Amino acid sequence: MKDQDWTKYIVPTEINEGGHVIHDLISLEEVAEVKNVLARRHRSDFASRQYHNYSCYLLRKAFDDNTVKYVNGDGFTPINYGKSVSADDTAGYCPTLTLELPCKATSLKGKSIIGKIKTQKDENGQILYHYIEIGGYPQQEVDEEMYKKLNDAVKNGDKNLTQTGKLYSTIADTNDFGKNPMFRMAPEYEYNGERYVKVYTWHTNSHAERELYRYWYKVQPIKFRIRNMSLSEIKKTKRLDLVSDSIIIEAYPFYPNKTHANCSKWQNSMIRAFLNSADSMDLEKDPSVLAPLSWDFSNKGFLYEALNQTREPLKDYSFTGSFIPVRALKDCAQIENVTISPYVTKINNEALDGCKGIKKLVVPAQVKEIGTDVFPPCAQVEFEDICNIQIPKDRTLWWYSNTFEYVYISPDGSKVVLSKEEDDELDKSYIKQGYQDLERTVDLVKDYRRSLQKPQTVPQTNDAPQTNNAQKKTQKPSDGKKAQSPEGKSMGELFVDLE
Repeated sequence: MKDQDWTKYIVPTEINEGGHVIHDLISLEEVAEVKNVLARRHRSDFASRQYHNYSCYLLRKAFDDNTVKYVNGDGFTPINYGKSVSADDTAGYCPTLTLELPCKATSLKGKSIIGKIKTQKDENGQILYHYIEIGGYPQQEVDEEMYKKLNDAVKNGDKNLTQTGKLYSTIADTNDFGKNPMFRMAPEYEYNGERYVKVYTWHTNSHAERELYRYWYKVQPIKFRIRNMSLSEIKKTKRLDLVSDSIIIEAYPFYPNKTHANCSKWQNSMIRAFLNSADSMDLEKDPSVLAPLSWDFSNKGFLYEALNQTREPLKDYSFTGSFIPVRALKDCAQIENVTISPYVTKINNEALDGCKGIKKLVVPAQVKEIGTDVFPPCAQVEFEDICNIQIPKDRTLWWYSNTFEYVYISPDGSKVVLSKEEDDELDKSYIKQGYQDLERTVDLVKDYRRSLQKPQTVPQTNDAPQTNNAQKKTQKPSDGKKAQSPEGKSMGELFVDLE
């Protein structure tokens, strides 16, 4: 599969939403176009694994009544979305798009696009439809033999297995969709000339318990049916009207809160922003029928991930929901900068484990819960207020890791930095201690803060005024050298004495 950027050949589709015209690069079929879709209701392996429970509804884009509908189980009947099914139910999607061929030739990079068009026939040799395969997306689950090979290659550091730098969005959980979609990013690997994606997905086991399983999927070109006219007409218009042959995206809520006004309108849907890899605030809308929620899928989502194989590796990532999902960026080695918003209160297990590119991370004061093996192996982690961390009574989520070697505490006790290596800048003003585990670090900082509130006395000369020992401890040396207490001890040594 050769890398290609197909996004620059996609032309906007005009959509009439109740008399207001909007334009999208990626959309869904009109309800009026629905015929028997049972033959196209096959789900890719990747789509069907996206969530522990998925729906049977195939969504369509806006119709003349300015709402979205879905196809009933008979494959024919369009039903108003939101009447028989709640507006936040998950669904499967067959993306549509219009591909415009280059004006001067019917080729891309010297190869004929027309030559890539294939024909699907039935068992009697009758032509069913024409199709084209473009882009690339995780689809087919690997067999047991390849599953073992890929897992062994990861475990043993096989040089034939390398990350390409590309990531794919996968559904993480719908519990927090009301504030922001929660996704888990899956890294793409190349192994012996083929590309695969490692995905962690929730699965309900035989005991009706949810477990997070690892799956491997092969990245394959997407099969799009050509819906317009004959091959001669395509050559004339130089446009291909395409629809995904199977449900390639599954389990994404159309709009995550069914109580909101205008939640069933295509222009306001979360899936619209996801399909178009856009900030929903930047998409065309009828201002008279807006909904309150918005989403930013810039440099993420279907258009960017499936149809631009030349995209640059994603280096910056932001978490803006109320929690960070389990293994949210696990093994995404190319990520260098992570921003955690003040809304985040919980970081789940292995959220950033294996993110080798992250060198520094700031944990906001609002974070109260931290799971196991959360942080990258080489990162320096600054807590804005580590004392807000709550230690579970059963400690099942608590984190005991040897990742860090040193604890740096700011002179006023407000900030704490955990570091694997000594830091010359922090050595100048922060108190340095050896790291044991996060629980003991929290206790250490609490003890230090209490010590600042108690007056400490030191031996006085006859003429010297009495001075608070804690105030001396916060004095910075004017020569830039490591801070010293009046007795000549380092700040760290003085803190030990206070214990």
